[in-house]
Amino acid sequence: MVQQGGQVLNKQAQNNALWAKKNAQEQFKKAYEEGNADEMTKAQELLSRATLAEQQSPNIAATLQQQVAQSLPQQEMQAAQPDPDMQAWSQKIPGLWEVKLYIKK
Repeated sequence: MVQQGGQVLNKQAQNNALWAKKNAQEQFKKAYEEGNADEMTKAQELLSRATLAEQQSPNIAATLQQQVAQSLPQQEMQAAQPDPDMQAWSQKIPGLWEVKLYIKK
């Protein structure tokens, strides 16, 4: 289930990057046709970012999972200590926890 969610997230990231790249290309083309150097620079910057996002999109889910795992507080596993009252009660009734098999002959 988590793997499927990761695949969906990667695909969504890729679709977003492709849309951003196409949009940046159109902005660049428009700025070029108008001869607007400032807008060409902005569009080129957007295009670079979109291209990078497209390259990173196949691994976005794994990257996010690593970031979440690193941000969670690290807890040390401690062996569970039996409840003293439960332990005392179980010792009062010998054989309570033993499994006996009766085989019919």
